[in-house]
Amino acid sequence: MLIAAHGVGFPVWAQPSSPAVERVSVLVTETAGIRRFFYPVHARVPFSAGQLSPTESARLRRDHDDHDDDAEVPSQISAESHWPDGSVQWLSVHFNTSIGPGESQTYQVEYGSGIEVSGARPRGLTLVEAGDGGLQVGSLRLSRRGEPLVASVAYRDEAIGEGRNGFRATGRGGEIYRLTASPDLEILKDGPLYVELRYSGQLVSEAGATVPVVVTVGMPNSKSWIKMQATVDDPAARVRELSLDLPFALGPHPWVWDFGTERWTYGSLRGERETVELTNVVTVPAPSSSSSSAWEVRLQTDGRDQLYESGQSVVGGWGHLQSGGEVVAFGMEGFGTQPGTYRVTLGGSGQTTFAFTPSRPTREHRLIVYNHYVSNPVQIGAATSPSSMLNPLRVVCDRERYVAAGLEPPTP
Repeated sequence: MLIAAHGVGFPVWAQPSSPAVERVSVLVTETAGIRRFFYPVHARVPFSAGQLSPTESARLRRDHDDHDDDAEVPSQISAESHWPDGSVQWLSVHFNTSIGPGESQTYQVEYGSGIEVSGARPRGLTLVEAGDGGLQVGSLRLSRRGEPLVASVAYRDEAIGEGRNGFRATGRGGEIYRLTASPDLEILKDGPLYVELRYSGQLVSEAGATVPVVVTVGMPNSKSWIKMQATVDDPAARVRELSLDLPFALGPHPWVWDFGTERWTYGSLRGERETVELTNVVTVPAPSSSSSSAWEVRLQTDGRDQLYESGQSVVGGWGHLQSGGEVVAFGMEGFGTQPGTYRVTLGGSGQTTFAFTPSRPTREHRLIVYNHYVSNPVQIGAATSPSSMLNPLRVVCDRERYVAAGLEPPTP
């Protein structure tokens, strides 16, 4: 496919002595011991200034040992950023692969004036305007306002209910910061293999104090999950906690819940007034040999608050909430990697909250939450989806690519 050009007045490169087709090796490795089927992969390929014109084409091929199958791999390729001279700085490559536990696969990104591509987009996600002014991506509908963030999820029945819906921050004095009504919305990637949106705006407190926030939402075509990330830049350290609220409509009770503790803690919510909450306080984060943390699960029912289970470890940061017809698998990326308090709250009303409070005031707050929406009965392999979401495949390019572009190669 043709690499998208941004702007005008790009220089023309003359390369009479260069080959018409050049290649970059991309190594994909499974590191969590999970077998993946049609798993989304994102490769970012660096280029030196002047190396790749925005008018040249690129494609992806699988590097097989027997060289019998050199078919082009369906992929979504675009220029992610450019050098001052207009040439491509980072090339973004999305594709899907099936890979076994601990397995590695090698791919070749081919580029240059000699590349011939079919021009046909692979089948996958489409991003369209919804009737209510939102954006429809497959079975998900997103608001243009960022709050509510996820307006609709309909895989079998409607799974989004009424309630708090979006990112918010809590200040040092307990004041709530909410997203402004009209953030700037950018469509970073429009499919077909990956859709990504970015909201840029302000979180505003009741007193009118503001902090800038960037919210990105990403969805692959091969899995029914959504990745939601918020980053807050707060030089005055006024924000203490960043959280994401999502309300679910899962049908009649009871609802079964579980958390990825060392003993896989589980139970049920039997009515709208019941709530279960996982709290993990981390003082020395994993994987340090001296890591220290404590977790507890508390159940609130009939006006009583009681300890359900507790332990001394960093928990997995994932779990499930399910009814007879719908299942929501969830995961918080980076759970336990920083000192502070991690919290997941699941309410019988459908209201859920994912939150992190660092142990000390900080300038930057970041929260990344995955939701995977699945119909019941759960498909084979869906039980591992939280661990799969939180452990993406490792992707690296040829080491010399980073060096040539003036970048530090990734740590092996």
